[in-house]
Amino acid sequence: MIISQDLEKMCTALDKVTDLRVLRLSGNKFSSSVPHALQAIHAQNKSLRELDLSNNLIDDRAIVELDGLLETNKQLHVLNLSNNIITDTGVETLVNILIKHQSEIPIIMLAHNKISDSGMSSRVSLL
Repeated sequence: MIISQDLEKMCTALDKVTDLRVLRLSGNKFSSSVPHALQAIHAQNKSLRELDLSNNLIDDRAIVELDGLLETNKQLHVLNLSNNIITDTGVETLVNILIKHQSEIPIIMLAHNKISDSGMSSRVSLL
């Protein structure tokens, strides 16, 4: 398990890597600070194709922090946010970010969050 302080060190080190394609950070109990820390990676790396943040403690506030990541990285094909604590509000925020940046991420995994069926279906129709 990586703790938050180690994540910041890792992101600083990965800032020099320009061709990172897959980043799996599943099961670390990261909270809303994770996407903010990841922005350092994405400033230089525009080739990330898969980001796995499943099985953490990512909430609606963290979704807002994904804005910078999705703005700079147009190669992302898989975004796994399963098994977190995202609600209908977080899904709505994510949809708005995707629309704003005209991001087309073919696979977005949101299973086992705190998203209602009606909340999910109404937001998916926006895409």
